Amino acid sequence: MPEKDYADMRPTEKARLMFMAAETTSRMARTFANTNDSMYRTMMADSQNALATGLSDMATGIRATYILLAQVKRSLDQAR
Repeated sequence: MPEKDYADMRPTEKARLMFMAAETTSRMARTFANTNDSMYRTMMADSQNALATGLSDMATGIRATYILLAQVKRSLDQAR
């Protein structure tokens, strides 16, 4: 199955990628913790940015889910 383009992914799929990137970057940053302070800080900042982006994407996905649920509820209420 071909990989989706990031722009075509659902928000929760984007969040998953961002969380994976945050984890990978923070793990890599540990190798610089005591040897290269500048590289460590940069990688930790990148990791935190990926985490924040993932949380934002997750919030977007949750809001979209609630909107869809509200539409389903309205449709069910009208069918009664």
